[in-house]
Amino acid sequence: MQEGKRKLCVQKSSSCCGVAFAFNSSLHPPTPPGVTSLKSASKKHLEKMAPVALQVHPEFAYSLLCVVGAYALHLWQMMQVGKMRKALKIFYPTMYSDKHPEFNCYQRVHQNTLEQVPFYLASVLAAGLRHPLVAAGAGLAWLAGRVVYSYGYYTGNPKHRMPGVFVSFSAQAVLLVGVVSTAAGLAGWW
Repeated sequence: MQEGKRKLCVQKSSSCCGVAFAFNSSLHPPTPPGVTSLKSASKKHLEKMAPVALQVHPEFAYSLLCVVGAYALHLWQMMQVGKMRKALKIFYPTMYSDKHPEFNCYQRVHQNTLEQVPFYLASVLAAGLRHPLVAAGAGLAWLAGRVVYSYGYYTGNPKHRMPGVFVSFSAQAVLLVGVVSTAAGLAGWW
C-alpha cells in the first residue's frame, strides 16, 4: 500500500439492505487498555475514532424528494392560515379565535401537520435506506393524505378530515415497518 493512501474496510454491508458503513482502518486505533465502552473512553481516544461513510441506493433520492414535498406542504398550509388571518382580521399572536371557528380549522390543519412532520421525516429517511422506493411511495401517499386532510378540514366540518387521516396514518404505518426492517437489516437480524 502506498504511503498516504488509506485502506477502507467494509464494516457492515448487505445486498438486501443496500446500506454500507465503511471506516478508515488506519485511523481506527486498537481499543486502549481499560476502555470497554464509549462512556469509559477519554476525549483523546474518541477524537481518534474513524469517520463513517454511508452508501445508499440511487433511488434514495426519491425519499429525499419526499422531504422537499413536506417542505412544500408546510408552506402551502402556512399560506392558507395567512389568507384566513387576513380575511378574518385575526392578528398575531392570536392562535385560535372564539369568533371564527373556520379559522380554527385552518390553524388546526397546520398545527397537526407540524405535530406529525418529525415522525414522517425520520421514518421516510430511515425506511428509505433499505427500501427507497417503498419509502418514497409511502411518503408520497402521506403527503397526498395530508392534502386530503387539509381540504376536508377546510370545509369547517372536522369530520371531513377523516379520509386524509386514514391515508396519512396508513402511509405512516408502512414507513414504520420500513424503519423496523432497516434497523433489523443493519443489526443482522434478517
